[in-house]
Amino acid sequence: MNKKSIILLAIGLVFLFSACKGQQEPVDVPAEPQEDLQAIYQQLQEAQKAFCDLDAGVLRISAEHVQKHIEAGSDQHNEYRELIEDTVRFRQTDLGYDFIQIIQEQGQDVPMGFKQENGVYTLYNYTAYQDGTFEWREAAAEKNHYELPDNASLFRTLEEVPMIQKILVETEGDMTVYELIPDEAFFDTRASLSSYNGYSLDDYRISYYVDQEGLLRRVVLSQTESWIYSEMYNTEQTLFSDIELISVQDEVDMDHFRNSSTYVRPVYDEVTEIWREEFINIPETYLFDVRIPRLRGDLPNAKKINDRIGADCNMELNVTPADLTSQSEWGGYPWYTADFSVTRFGDIYQICIFKTEASAWGSGVSMWMNKYYYDAGQGDVLDTEDFLAYMNYTPQEIEEIFYRDYIYEASEFDDEFTYDQISDWFYLDENANVKFYVNLYG
Repeated sequence: MNKKSIILLAIGLVFLFSACKGQQEPVDVPAEPQEDLQAIYQQLQEAQKAFCDLDAGVLRISAEHVQKHIEAGSDQHNEYRELIEDTVRFRQTDLGYDFIQIIQEQGQDVPMGFKQENGVYTLYNYTAYQDGTFEWREAAAEKNHYELPDNASLFRTLEEVPMIQKILVETEGDMTVYELIPDEAFFDTRASLSSYNGYSLDDYRISYYVDQEGLLRRVVLSQTESWIYSEMYNTEQTLFSDIELISVQDEVDMDHFRNSSTYVRPVYDEVTEIWREEFINIPETYLFDVRIPRLRGDLPNAKKINDRIGADCNMELNVTPADLTSQSEWGGYPWYTADFSVTRFGDIYQICIFKTEASAWGSGVSMWMNKYYYDAGQGDVLDTEDFLAYMNYTPQEIEEIFYRDYIYEASEFDDEFTYDQISDWFYLDENANVKFYVNLYG
């Protein structure tokens, strides 16, 4: 389970859910002190319902997760801390919620994002380039999701009355703040639901901020819990979450993730053109993202290279959505990508097509490539050995570089690699340095 999932799970266990639709109505009770609690509770329910009735808006979410492993019998401990900043732009539809969600975790160079539209929940990752620019890349999708993300659940849930000892009410600026004080049964229930050895909920505080129009605008949660991790260590964990409705709008911009990149990968239009560029994402079935080049047809001997590309990339050039659906029957939600680069060294052009295949649900990544060399000065095709000679490399040097730069734990491999075995794995970058495109460790 990843760090984000730990946070969401821990927060999720806090609540005995009462959903936006079909919330439990407070029951009639005798006119005792409980009556005030019921009246205040109903105010909170109405504030939640006002949020659930919004057409569109923007939530900003801050979460902090601190976990300590404390050595038994001493104060020595190791501490782990994670911060998450999250933005959710949402709107209501006839089927449920559509939204765009962007999550930035502490230490991340670039965030990740999610988009739910028409019941399809899609994950996006950034592709970052060496010049510091980037672009969004769709990664995987699931069907039949119509709710807001889990980390917005504090706005949609409320403890049931039997778990609440009292509700403190005070004014903070133009907000009315409701702090729920749980009773002992709440703490006992949390302990009984936990699978951790010796689990205890040590502290729990949650406050709801309601504006003058009776709309829930903010929820702040803080909790501390502990359990026995092992004979030597105990664990103490603090979770803090602050969710705020920062914008209420009639309609939220739900366009595709904005591409903040100004970077354009060099294609060298003087020699290549796009043969097929295709993106097909069949949710939970197959993701197919390819960009295949060919040599311009008006160049001498272009057919030689294009025939080779056509043979090497027959699937990428011809596959249909129906083919992909049948090919995915082995399972695992295949994620297949192909892209290319063109690098120029004087009159010589190196054309590399990089391919990957993995499961969107998690697996090792298979990597391979096809490469071609074209001499624009002579109007002819080069083989790999001629290209190496032109670039002043020998096969022996390629072997040495492979062991020096790639096999950093050579003892894992029983067999030695020869040039013939690795000749399909190397290419030269724009600085004429030898690079390898293969995954021996996946």
